Amino acid sequence: MPHVNLKIATGHSDTIKHELADAFARALVEIAGAEPSQISVAIDDVAPKRWARDVYQHEIAPKTDVLYRLPGYNADDLCR
Repeated sequence: MPHVNLKIATGHSDTIKHELADAFARALVEIAGAEPSQISVAIDDVAPKRWARDVYQHEIAPKTDVLYRLPGYNADDLCR
């Protein structure tokens, strides 16, 4: 029963959010063999000025052991 919680910078339309949710669901069905009825996708908008604190420091930096794709930036890059 996959659940995806995507955080993106504010400013994306509901149409784009629905497209992203559908793309994640398709990938989970095609790659992981999930049942479509068991997939849920949440999308949280995060203001860019809060990204370093709310996302990077709490969800990226302390969880590098479970991240399968690391960002190409670090907290210092975001403060510039």
